[in-house]
Amino acid sequence: MEEKIKFPETVFLIDSDFLNHVLTDIKAYFGKQLNRELPDINLDQFITFLALDASIADGEKEIMVILTHDNNTQKLVHCNPSHFKNELNNVAFKNNLGEFQFTSISPEGVVTQEELFMNLLELICDSQDVRKIVLIPFENQYSNEVLAALENCKKEVVLFGMNKPEAIKKHQWEVLAFPLMQALGIKGDEI
Repeated sequence: MEEKIKFPETVFLIDSDFLNHVLTDIKAYFGKQLNRELPDINLDQFITFLALDASIADGEKEIMVILTHDNNTQKLVHCNPSHFKNELNNVAFKNNLGEFQFTSISPEGVVTQEELFMNLLELICDSQDVRKIVLIPFENQYSNEVLAALENCKKEVVLFGMNKPEAIKKHQWEVLAFPLMQALGIKGDEI
């Protein structure tokens, strides 16, 4: 008998390599524009801002955050906590939205980063337990594959990125820069 992975109702699936890329660019750009050094982000704050942008309401719920990363990437940049193996695997934080449980996964040379992300997305979409998915794929590398997979996904999906895909039809799309800027302490009146 095949065992199924048990997921909570809400799952975040984040390509950490893309997040590192975007966060590095945003921090450098706005640091120069604002003429000040921007602090590293607190991961719990950033995840909370993502959840709020994804319209997750207050409640006592479990929310899984899966961070995929390349075999050579050991941590999130400009972020606290940051180390995948030591600080972001089998840990959680709780706030008024629920309990956010972190899992960090790398391909370990078995599949590519893209294949890992797509396999996890398929499992999450197929899970009868999941109702909402929050996604941050590496949009420059495999966003078309993600959009194709979402065509058959019957879950509520919120896709975060930097460039709105033309092909997105039935799912919500949000700008990833906004929660990152909030987490970096950039105020609207500074821009």
